[in-house]
Amino acid sequence: MVKAFKPIDILTHAKTRIPNWLVYLLSIPVTILLSFFILEYPCGIEYYGVIYYLKHLSLQNIFLSTITIGILWSILFILCNRVWLANLLCGCICGGIAIANHYVILLHGMPLSFLVLRNFTTAMNVISNYTLMLDNHVIRMLLLVCCLIIFALLTRYFSKTKMHTWPKIIVRNCILILLCISGFYICYLGDNPVKPAKTIGWIWTEPYSKY
Repeated sequence: MVKAFKPIDILTHAKTRIPNWLVYLLSIPVTILLSFFILEYPCGIEYYGVIYYLKHLSLQNIFLSTITIGILWSILFILCNRVWLANLLCGCICGGIAIANHYVILLHGMPLSFLVLRNFTTAMNVISNYTLMLDNHVIRMLLLVCCLIIFALLTRYFSKTKMHTWPKIIVRNCILILLCISGFYICYLGDNPVKPAKTIGWIWTEPYSKY
């Protein structure tokens, strides 16, 4: 007699068979790529479609965005010491930035930048004169964020609890910090940065993607 497996039985069986390293190897790149997709959505995907936009997006911009998201993820992981929680926070932060960027582009005609953040008070006064509608584009971005949240919770479910000693955690975090500093310098502050124009005084108006 063949025993019928219930969905919960399949998940439980998979949890016992899938090693932690494989869960992390799959979840971290997927989280970064989905976060990249969410951030790029208001920058052109919502107007031109996925295939057309990504086809005309340079590898330089893709590399810059993914490395930046990777740096954000690493910082969150150092702070919370949980892969699934870093995935969750990274997705929520990128979703919030994407939604804010959507409205900034609608009202300002330019993507979100440090220049807009520096004039935050003025921007809020301008926004108060408008009624922000929950349009289909925002709903789609929220759905993407929900997918990332579900994916992060699945990462937590399939991850097995493993205690790490403080020396190992310190060494791991030091390596991540060095990688973040190196990546940030190469992308933004070097003599030939990946960013299209060299950053001066943390204020730039040119977007790092082609809008």
